[in-house]
Amino acid sequence: MAEFGNHEDGRSPGSPDDSGKQHGDHWPKSGAFGDSGRRNSQERPRTHHELPPEIDQLGAAFEEFSFHTKKAISKLGSLFRNKTKQWATLSTKVIAEYEKGDYLSATKSALKALTYAEREFKCEDPRVAKSFRDLTRCYLAEGSYDCARESCRSALEIDQVTAGKSSLQYSRSLTLLAEIDLAEGTPGEAIPHLERVLSIRKIRCAKEDSTHYDVTTLLGEAYVEVRKDDKAEELLLRAVTGIERLEGAQSPKLARPLVSLANLFLKKDSVETAIPLVTRAHTLLKEALGEEHLETRRTAVNLRILNKIGKGEPPVQ
Repeated sequence: MAEFGNHEDGRSPGSPDDSGKQHGDHWPKSGAFGDSGRRNSQERPRTHHELPPEIDQLGAAFEEFSFHTKKAISKLGSLFRNKTKQWATLSTKVIAEYEKGDYLSATKSALKALTYAEREFKCEDPRVAKSFRDLTRCYLAEGSYDCARESCRSALEIDQVTAGKSSLQYSRSLTLLAEIDLAEGTPGEAIPHLERVLSIRKIRCAKEDSTHYDVTTLLGEAYVEVRKDDKAEELLLRAVTGIERLEGAQSPKLARPLVSLANLFLKKDSVETAIPLVTRAHTLLKEALGEEHLETRRTAVNLRILNKIGKGEPPVQ
């Protein structure tokens, strides 16, 4: 029996065989050590701690890719923020022109904001819906009710997809639809919309705010038109009290519920009660918006008509 560590022919491991090679010599015949099996003097052996050069190259490539990817993402983020900022600037211009009573200019600006939003953002984007709502308000103020209804429907469709029918976004668009119904003389269609909006806001909002009382005013106006006088008076008085509590007795937002209350009393042939309400509304608007604002002028016309009716004169403007 051969001894441990020796081959049966008596040679120990590593001793040369007949071919001149050593047993246990597993160095490759070519590559880093040359065809002779000897180590290439220009290259050093790699220790087990070192990675193959292919791995090093792959790691370097991945780092470069990560750098450029992060740079691209940062650039996209910057571009996205710039687009949002540009859209917000256009939208702010719409609101400023609307609040000044320049509804024609506001409509033109709203169309520009909507065109930009549709071009730069996806169709079902909340910013596109917001632009449709702004455009709806402008059309409504101009009396272009068909155009207002069309843009409002577009906002509702987007809100339904992006936020759902129980969202505040959807309730804002639904409020505008109710305003169009009121303007077109169909209060019966406006009432369920407004009641639903108040229901949504009751769930979604922690407390009642000025928007809640704006909707309450609209609902009161709808009940005035369908001659549910007691319900209308209750809602309009609640709106006046709520706005006074939140924003003070000098808030111009009080003008609309005050005029609506006056309209209710006028329908009851109580001109004496209606006149001080419209007088107060006109004073609030004049102080907040100026005498030349369109809403101030409209209220001034209504006040003159009421004063003539109170004097028994024909209500000619």
